[in-house]
Amino acid sequence: MDTHHTRLPLDRDEIVLLEAPELSKPTCRKLLKFYQSFHQGNLVFFLTIREDWLRQNPGRAFPGLCANVNPISGQQRPATEQRLWGWGDGRSLGTWSSFLNSDRVPDTEVSLVLSDGPGIEVNLRTALRAYVDLIHDGLVERLRLNDNRIPFAAFLDTNRADPDPRFEYWDRGETDFCSIFASNGFIQYGLLTGDRKSFDLGTEMLEDQVEKISRPEAEEAVRTHGPRMIVLGVIGEVLKTMRVRPESGGFDLEALRGKLIRMALPFIGHILENHYREEPPGFWEHSDFAGQPAPDDNGHILVDPGHATECSGFLAELVPFLPEQWGDSKWNRDRVLGAALAIHLFADRIGFSDAEVMPKFADLSTGAMLPDIQAIPDGSTPTAPWFSVREHSASALRLFTLTGDERLLSSYQKAQNASYLHYPNKRIGGQMVQTLHPHTLEALDIAPATGNLDPMHDGRSRVREMENLERLIGSE
Repeated sequence: MDTHHTRLPLDRDEIVLLEAPELSKPTCRKLLKFYQSFHQGNLVFFLTIREDWLRQNPGRAFPGLCANVNPISGQQRPATEQRLWGWGDGRSLGTWSSFLNSDRVPDTEVSLVLSDGPGIEVNLRTALRAYVDLIHDGLVERLRLNDNRIPFAAFLDTNRADPDPRFEYWDRGETDFCSIFASNGFIQYGLLTGDRKSFDLGTEMLEDQVEKISRPEAEEAVRTHGPRMIVLGVIGEVLKTMRVRPESGGFDLEALRGKLIRMALPFIGHILENHYREEPPGFWEHSDFAGQPAPDDNGHILVDPGHATECSGFLAELVPFLPEQWGDSKWNRDRVLGAALAIHLFADRIGFSDAEVMPKFADLSTGAMLPDIQAIPDGSTPTAPWFSVREHSASALRLFTLTGDERLLSSYQKAQNASYLHYPNKRIGGQMVQTLHPHTLEALDIAPATGNLDPMHDGRSRVREMENLERLIGSE
């Protein structure tokens, strides 16, 4: 076997596993210490990739997230594959700015161990802040050069869109995921720096996407929850940042808070009315115009357990900000929390393979695992993306601190153990590969959406885990 093409797992003594479904104060403290260390390593890893690339490419710039590496071998992608990915840049700007806003980036000296030649010493907070500035400025320039839009993929040396037909799917239509992710990035950056242009740009970008998603003509033959769910995630992240930085930048945050809640409420109702059922509990990807599950071309009702649990977590994060009632005849704060719990437990029941990872797709009617036709169009292989177990873990902890439902301890145990047993790879600094085979646990070099390693799902989930462990420690 070519060992450079296999994942090199962490040693058991490097990770914290849950032997039982419990969260006593000693267990919470042990987990919190582990997460804090892993979180710092995650940020160091992304800084290291960039410095490695700059050393290997003297005289060139990378005006965005530089994370285009093979997740199994850790080697840089060939120069012909290096791109600026709109999703990755928007996600990294939003995620890392939120970490800086919430004081989740240690002010400490760290070593960046490079692949060729001596490493360098940097202050972690200062270095990440400089990287955030660079990504922000690169996105602003990309907007200027591409008719006020962020392309799915752009060339490094020009910042202009790559016209490759492979990217047509992501670039078509008015609902623009790059803009949704970037809206969080620009708002978070504005709150971090006091940059009103960035703050206003992000707010306008979000309002524009909400308006486009809400148009009746935006609906295709079937309905999907995706754009609305991502918007709810953005709204939750911005509301949380405003709570920890209430005086940030001199902006009228109270007005923005009200605007964000007004955006969120109809999207919550739309998702729960069209993609969720209470009995028997279920959450699916596509619905018809009557709000019933819509089969795909093969007759399957697609469930993405990762999306289901991600949605449950977004709803849980939003619940503390929601009014008790809002004039909806069916939904109120308590019922939304109940739906979030039900969706999470549904994903937990349907969403684990015999190898204890979460497959990309399952069938609502049978519970059977399905091939990942999104990542592998020929339908030959099922996959188990990393984000599913990471979002499941964060969702379980937030729901547990909100409800105290002890069933969540078991789902958290499964997600925690799966996350750190099966996904970390020492060849990429102990960070997580993005795709496994759900039965064999073989690491697959398959990018779920973009060509770079994602800075959002894993890192954001870990910070949410830390927040809730701190709540549990403080409550005992």
